[in-house]
Amino acid sequence: MCTNAALAVALVGHLGPFIPSVVSKPPAAAALAVATLWFLTAVNVLGVRTAGRVQVVTTAIKILPLAAVGIAGLFYLDPAHFAITQTGGAAVARGITATA
Repeated sequence: MCTNAALAVALVGHLGPFIPSVVSKPPAAAALAVATLWFLTAVNVLGVRTAGRVQVVTTAIKILPLAAVGIAGLFYLDPAHFAITQTGGAAVARGITATA
């Protein structure tokens, strides 16, 4: 049950940038956390199959934005940034300094 409470508090905390009016009011934030706990409890009461489906959906919600950012980043990839230019002594020192 501690895990569900942690998830409810984390959900309310992460909603701050999206719904600041709810999170800035402690009673509303507490009500949302309690509602989240009851929702997760109801999912568990409905059975393992339902809980598994909810877990698949929440995992997709986590992975899809990460994949979208990765795919969008491919459009901004400039292969010239990976070109090897000079490999002599002073160039190596400048490269190490720039990297650091």
